[in-house]
Amino acid sequence: MLRLDEDEFAASGLALTDPVAATRALDALAELERLARTDFAGVDLQAPVASRQAVRVLLFDEADRVLLVRFWDGDRSWWCTPGGGIEPGETDEAAALREIREELGSESIELFPCIWTRRHLGTFRGRPFDQSERIYLGRVAAFEPRPTPMALREHGPDDLRWWTLDELSDASDDFAPRRLPTLARDIVQAGAPERPIDVGI
Repeated sequence: MLRLDEDEFAASGLALTDPVAATRALDALAELERLARTDFAGVDLQAPVASRQAVRVLLFDEADRVLLVRFWDGDRSWWCTPGGGIEPGETDEAAALREIREELGSESIELFPCIWTRRHLGTFRGRPFDQSERIYLGRVAAFEPRPTPMALREHGPDDLRWWTLDELSDASDDFAPRRLPTLARDIVQAGAPERPIDVGI
């Protein structure tokens, strides 16, 4: 099985002086390791790759808690920012507000500029995909999520929750992007970046 942690990466002679490039390389190695563990018996490798543009929102409340949504693929799960695909003719802002309304039941978020970008190629429920995401910063007063019936087909009541920064840092759960706990803390401590940054897988 392929395994290569940060120390082994540095010792291999492949270490990069650019920390962003090094992080992306480690992300890629982690994805290769995940693929090495993947059972492709149920995956249609001949299926066309679904390409999608998506928008997400890193949503903070007044206590700097982050609202995340959990996705499931078989027994595997991960938490990510709320959002989804952009429909034909929609702007990023309109798509973000629609997704927040559908997934969370909130109408009153304050949306700020795009802070992160992300591209992920993989499989979801047996189908290959290629998704490019633009992730915006959002602020809202704390509320109890009330997903629409359509959203409840994808997420159960326990799949929507607020996280403190410390809870994120201490969690053993998977996140997308993988560095989300660190990235969210950076936003709180240093503010939004001047231009969107690529946050990797």
